[in-house]
Amino acid sequence: MNSIVIDLEQRATAMAAPAHRIPLRIDRAIQVAKNYRWSQMARRGWKLLRRRVQGNRPIAIKFGQDHPALRSDRAALESLAKIFIAGRGKTPSSEWCDLATGSIALLNERFELGSPIDWKFTRREQPSHLWRFQLQYQEFLLPLASDESSSEYGQIWRTLDEWIAAHEVGEVKSLDDSWHPYCISRRLPAWMWLLLFEKPFLPNQRVLHSLYAQADYLAANFELDPGGNHLLENYTALGLAGSFFDGAKSDSWLDAVELGLRSELPRQILKHGEHFERSPMYHCQVLANLLTLAHATKAVRPSLAEYCAAQARTMIAFVKEILHPDGEIPLFGDSGFGESPSIALLRELAEVADVEWMSVAQDVNPGPYWILKRGGSALIFDAGPVGPRELPAHSHCDLLGLEASIDGRRWFVDSGNFNYESDSMRRYCRSSVAHNVVVVDDREQCDVWSKFRMGFRGQPIRFETGQRAGADWAIARHNAYRRHRVRWLDRLLVGWGDVWMCGDFAESDRRPKLTGYLHLAPEVSVLRVGERRFELSDQFHRRRLDFFGIDDVEMGEGWYCPGFGRRVRNQCFVYRQSEGPLTSLGWLLDSVDAASSVELDGRRLFLRLATASFEWSFD
Repeated sequence: MNSIVIDLEQRATAMAAPAHRIPLRIDRAIQVAKNYRWSQMARRGWKLLRRRVQGNRPIAIKFGQDHPALRSDRAALESLAKIFIAGRGKTPSSEWCDLATGSIALLNERFELGSPIDWKFTRREQPSHLWRFQLQYQEFLLPLASDESSSEYGQIWRTLDEWIAAHEVGEVKSLDDSWHPYCISRRLPAWMWLLLFEKPFLPNQRVLHSLYAQADYLAANFELDPGGNHLLENYTALGLAGSFFDGAKSDSWLDAVELGLRSELPRQILKHGEHFERSPMYHCQVLANLLTLAHATKAVRPSLAEYCAAQARTMIAFVKEILHPDGEIPLFGDSGFGESPSIALLRELAEVADVEWMSVAQDVNPGPYWILKRGGSALIFDAGPVGPRELPAHSHCDLLGLEASIDGRRWFVDSGNFNYESDSMRRYCRSSVAHNVVVVDDREQCDVWSKFRMGFRGQPIRFETGQRAGADWAIARHNAYRRHRVRWLDRLLVGWGDVWMCGDFAESDRRPKLTGYLHLAPEVSVLRVGERRFELSDQFHRRRLDFFGIDDVEMGEGWYCPGFGRRVRNQCFVYRQSEGPLTSLGWLLDSVDAASSVELDGRRLFLRLATASFEWSFD
């Protein structure tokens, strides 16, 4: 093994998109026209044109003279306020904040915003776009409300008053983060929980009027152009506002929410219960929204409540199936811990919404996933597409990727996501080298560009599972390199007790260069004991890892990003097969002293154990 450690972040920057006969810029334009819905592009074009004409000038908004009356029955909303204020809600991963001085930490990064808070950053350097959005959500106020005796508690209402003073309705601007529909959608529930948690309930008229105005603005500015989780967040916030305020207008809000959800959810929630953006983090976010609406609208709109509860049950079945033994989600796509509702919170919301978590049957077929669980160990194989064709914003180059746990602890990990900025870390986290996949000729599986864009992308074209000779197996195929004269790549996974094998095969009329990546959790140590053999260990277990069908294997140094703004160095195996007579390679994980091995003979693969054998032919 070469002693030089490969820097995977640099490699991701150097990786090329799949080759094509036309210029890349033209190809990307063709891919946008091919994959996006025409209604999306029309709405997006209109929005960009309007912004160009308006610039960032104030927008004339007329909310009428409606006085915001409140519904008399607020018991359901008050119970939700208790859950979210308890600190288990949708709160950013902030270590602390000092409202008196305007020192606020979000996404593991602290900024001094002064007192009063400089909401528009007129006097200082602007943080990242996501950080500014998180500030406008104001969910960082929720944990402070749980302790009325703390010095911070009294600052909460002053903070809201300062925001209202700095964001007069008549001064709404088209490019302001504060009036972005998604920011409004996250801020409305946060303010409602703060109002409803206070006992006795004291209607703060200034806050109520601002809430009402923001909800009315949101009702006229749904994010129909991107759609996805943003649009569902819009509907959730407006549904909560419709359950909070009384009157004809709030009833019309509920009408719009029910109509919108009945139109969107059949498209966004796949048949096996997964949210179509295929990010476990956003899946949990959408599930929490549905459970929240199911409880909040029971009394005011029973039909909407029942519909949300029914959709939530299918999503619960999926998330229960895909969890690691540690009870947390895998980090596929744009995912991280701490930025979406936890599993504990989801269970609590399900309980109040009368959707019993434990009684929801786990789906024996969780869609395009193969999940092999043995006691506290699990192998989670994603054989599905990278994301929806029309919304690849949170998609990564992770076709046929996997994660694995040994006795409740993660060993093979996805890199997660660090930020949403146009920088090398965003590029790294979305690239093929950040995932446990095989690439051809050092080219990306998909053409990722900008922060949220994707041009050409490969597609899965085969997925089968079964049992043979006492072993469980799954095989999947994708066509990401068809432009590069590789018709398809197959990945075969075999589980036989504690033995796991992963084999990849390329079907091509030439001999491509194959490179595989296998990322280790930071806690896993590596010891080389042979040319292609290694011992992996944590403080509790040891396993032997053998590579087969390769010319060489080196160690790469990558990033493991368990949460936004958090990154830890981790090791990664980079195993290669140069152009030659074979087109198969892979790895075998077994106990240290086991007498297991893998042999390749053209298209045939033989897994031999001490007492049994498994044979497979790639065809």
